[in-house]
Amino acid sequence: MQRRIRNAPDGADEPEFPILRGAVPLFPAPAPVRPANPPPPRNLRRNSARFQADSPDTAIEYDQKEFDALKRMKEVAENQVKGLSLINDMRKDTSFVVTDDDVRALSSRWSKLFKSRLITSLSAHAQIYSYAGAFVLFILFADAVREVNKYSHVEITMESSVRHAADADAVIHMRLFRAQRNFYISGFALLLFLVIKRIMGLISRGAQLEAASEAAMRQAESASKAAKTLMNAGGEGEVAELNRKIEELGKELKKTQVDRDTLRKQAESLQEEYNRVSDLLSGDHNKKDD
Repeated sequence: MQRRIRNAPDGADEPEFPILRGAVPLFPAPAPVRPANPPPPRNLRRNSARFQADSPDTAIEYDQKEFDALKRMKEVAENQVKGLSLINDMRKDTSFVVTDDDVRALSSRWSKLFKSRLITSLSAHAQIYSYAGAFVLFILFADAVREVNKYSHVEITMESSVRHAADADAVIHMRLFRAQRNFYISGFALLLFLVIKRIMGLISRGAQLEAASEAAMRQAESASKAAKTLMNAGGEGEVAELNRKIEELGKELKKTQVDRDTLRKQAESLQEEYNRVSDLLSGDHNKKDD
């Protein structure tokens, strides 16, 4: 019985050899040869156009969807780079920077507005007006809540005709819609009234604090200038006094130096006189001995 050689053409048979246990076959089966560039599967080749990548270093091929995705990613990256460059340009541009002068000008405008005649005349009775407006809005809000509760629990009996029931239902829904509309309008109006009142109070308080801070800064600047002038004046007086004392000490030093020189001369003259007298006395004593 003959066996066929693996990967052999038709008609070629393997010669018969005795099979020995543990023996190495003389002719091992060759490894299957694989093509260097296998063709892609049919599902990738079907309805797909191949494109080569933009980078010259790579020769990878992408299908249409991957190529479109890469183009979109590239556009997004370019837009991000443009946005970052625009943000950096806006940061470098000083025209968009809000300075302290702008803030002071805005606060001064608000302070002038609140100190105007119209605002001051209205602020005299502003508390009464605000309480009256809040009371009216609260009454409207309560009435809207009552109307909504009233028409939300209405039940139509079917004893009458269907047309009459339909007309009644339409009227009830219309009134319920109006009640809900009034509820939302009055509620938002009341909320906005409270918010606007709080904002106006904060702005007025901020303007007052800004004016107080400006006054305090001016007082501090004037006080610092006065202290500097006093320090400079006191320093000049002290310097003049010290210079006067230095001159007096210099004069005293010169006087003491002159006195020292005179005393030294007197001491030298006295020493010479003493030596002369001692020499004379020693000479007379020697003559008497002779």
